[in-house]
Amino acid sequence: MILTAENYYSQEANRAYFSASQIKALMDCESRAAAELNGDYEREPSTALLVGGYVDAYFSGELGEYAACHPEILTRKGELRADFLKAEEIIARIERDDLAKRMLSGEKQRILTGMIFGVPFKAKMDCLLSQQNVASIYERYPDMTELMYAGGAIVDLKIMKDFEPKYRDGAGRLNFIEYWRYDVQMAIYQELMRQQCDERLPCYILAATKEKNPNIGLFQVPQALMDADMEILSERLPHFSAVKEGKESPCECGLCDWCRQSKVLTCATWLEEWA
Repeated sequence: MILTAENYYSQEANRAYFSASQIKALMDCESRAAAELNGDYEREPSTALLVGGYVDAYFSGELGEYAACHPEILTRKGELRADFLKAEEIIARIERDDLAKRMLSGEKQRILTGMIFGVPFKAKMDCLLSQQNVASIYERYPDMTELMYAGGAIVDLKIMKDFEPKYRDGAGRLNFIEYWRYDVQMAIYQELMRQQCDERLPCYILAATKEKNPNIGLFQVPQALMDADMEILSERLPHFSAVKEGKESPCECGLCDWCRQSKVLTCATWLEEWA
């Protein structure tokens, strides 16, 4: 299957390829991810995702198409709803920062495909900086030494509530990049790009917050963290593939909306265990 901007998010493409989104969903709850792939579950579009999509669409030059596909961003009077006025404020904040603008100056929404551990993957990157782009950035910002000899860089734009750490059961307190598994996403992007350019490009998260006065930050994803992510993926991908193909049963997280609605009681819970 040849991927295009028109069919990239289709169910057919999602069945034919793994993606970072699928891997993150499977890591969160295999049962919900399998239901989504099978068409039994559909996530309701949240305002948070729509705001992030609005900002993404602006910087990729696709805001007109985005607004046409999402009329819910407008009031009955045809004005932007309050959440999207905040998105406009975030956009203005990013555009006021020279380094942030330069980090978004490369090729937008590039589609990649490749094999990772014998399994077909797809990716659609927010921004791919060329060697010329990173040389220009390093000349202006010499503290970014990792760009000195880089043949390019991968940048993903994220819109967050804030930059505060988050807690995950079994993992404890995590920075927001690891909590939302953005490091896993970037590890997959980096590997697919490596297969094309034979170089592991540095990866960055350019993030902005929805706070009253939007904060911005540029975060380099450590190579050691992405290497560890790929090792974990190599161990878990055979099972994920079997779940996707219906050959193995998915595990339930027991906490998400899908698991809650399919929960079946089999015994009583001791009150002392409920803590």
